[in-house]
Amino acid sequence: ATVATISFQYPDGGVASFELEVGEYVVGISGGPADIPIESKSLSRKHARLKIESTPDNCFIEDLNSTNKSSIVVSDDGSLFQLKPYIIYKLLPKTELLLGEVGALFEFRDSSKIQSSNETVHQIELSRGFAHQSDSLYGLDQTGHAGSSELGMSDLRPESTSTEFTTKGNVTNGDKINHQLILDHAILDLGMDPTSDNELLWISELSLKMPIPEGWSESISPDQTHQRIYTNDVEGVQTVDRPQTVICRNLYHESKRKLALEAVLGLVLDDEWLPRLLVVDAATGLDLFHYILPGRNVVGKGFKAGASVDIRVASAACSKAHALLELRGGRVLVTDLGSTNG
Repeated sequence: ATVATISFQYPDGGVASFELEVGEYVVGISGGPADIPIESKSLSRKHARLKIESTPDNCFIEDLNSTNKSSIVVSDDGSLFQLKPYIIYKLLPKTELLLGEVGALFEFRDSSKIQSSNETVHQIELSRGFAHQSDSLYGLDQTGHAGSSELGMSDLRPESTSTEFTTKGNVTNGDKINHQLILDHAILDLGMDPTSDNELLWISELSLKMPIPEGWSESISPDQTHQRIYTNDVEGVQTVDRPQTVICRNLYHESKRKLALEAVLGLVLDDEWLPRLLVVDAATGLDLFHYILPGRNVVGKGFKAGASVDIRVASAACSKAHALLELRGGRVLVTDLGSTNG
């Protein structure tokens, strides 16, 4: 049964309309593999993907790295919000779009299921991909257990070089995620590339919603900088590094290491099966984990010409290439690489 429609208006005034049932649809240039073919050379063969569900809260659009981009019209004056490739955006019950040079109007049909809303494009829900759309994204404590607390953060100030501490509101508005803040935090604070690291953007949301670890407190410096200071009295640590960001930056790097090896091996490694090396972060005193992956895992400070270090340890006691950890037959073998301190 038809649950929504999408209508396209060509620059010459022509119109094409399509009825949408529950399912996924690729929009693209006519003559290609698209489910919804559009007669315009401004569209790519696979320009955008629509996911349609039976309720208006579960309809989404994703740009498929199109040449001429996809945008959502966000105001009556025609202002556009350009969609980032491979990021999923929620479609409101009535959403104006621009795909290439072709205007479009998405409309959900059943008005009885539509609740009044003041949502804007900056409150559109972000997901890791259609396959994970129903996954909940949640905060973790330092040991990796789920937590329900949220850390309030807000929009990035234009003049800032970091998303951290430029806060006036929340990451969420109800259950709607501020996707732009998540992307900014991923790029500026975690070091992600939002295109190649799209499947890891959930870590950025995790970082923003993670409660401050047990034993830590947050304060504002009394000087003119009003800098955030994080203190752990038990460990005797005071730092400007936000603990949640340190934890999730490490999680990002380790997840990327694991994904890279999985791509080479052509299989998925079971998280629970992989042994881990815990290393104390010198700046914060936090215990940060590192996967011991199948094969060779070189541990060291790095920064040695020609040396490849998999697990980097920032310690004066650690050599540039200190030790080799090898996972063989469920056992971890340790080989010293001629380190200074053994």
